[in-house]
Amino acid sequence: MRYRIGEPPEQQLMLQFDGGVFVMAAVLGLVFGIILTGLGIKGRQLWLRVWGSGLVLASIVFIAAAVGGVI
Repeated sequence: MRYRIGEPPEQQLMLQFDGGVFVMAAVLGLVFGIILTGLGIKGRQLWLRVWGSGLVLASIVFIAAAVGGVI
């Protein structure tokens, strides 16, 4: 990766990633977690229910923190 003259590398990296990328990943995690939890319940797979429920919980906490301005 080439850097622009006069700009520190840290500033250029910050321009590429904003909070929207992480919120979108959390929304996708919420959708996938709901689907996998449902599949775990239907297929009687405890590990899938636990993993999917954890993903749903983590996604909800992250989205709430992002909306609340904590992140």
